[in-house]
Amino acid sequence: MHEIFCYILPTVLIISHDLCEVKHFNTKCVKKIHMKERLKELRKEKGVTQAQVAKAIGITMSAYSNYEQGIREPSIELLKALCRYFMVSSDYLIGLED
Repeated sequence: MHEIFCYILPTVLIISHDLCEVKHFNTKCVKKIHMKERLKELRKEKGVTQAQVAKAIGITMSAYSNYEQGIREPSIELLKALCRYFMVSSDYLIGLED
């Protein structure tokens, strides 16, 4: 299940002589993607099994399965290995960019 969240972009305060004006907030809604969903999506796109990904990055299938299920999160070193394996940025993998 994807979460939808909104965030407010910065306001602009313009001060000139005796005039003070605050520009309206801009709101942007985005769909929050979790890393576990990205991992599963990338693995399926690549057409490989959990065991194949795990072997390629040097961990057990059980450990990789925990990442894909959201039970655990990988260390920074494993995150880098996953990014290299799937050829994506860490921002993409953790859901900060589309």
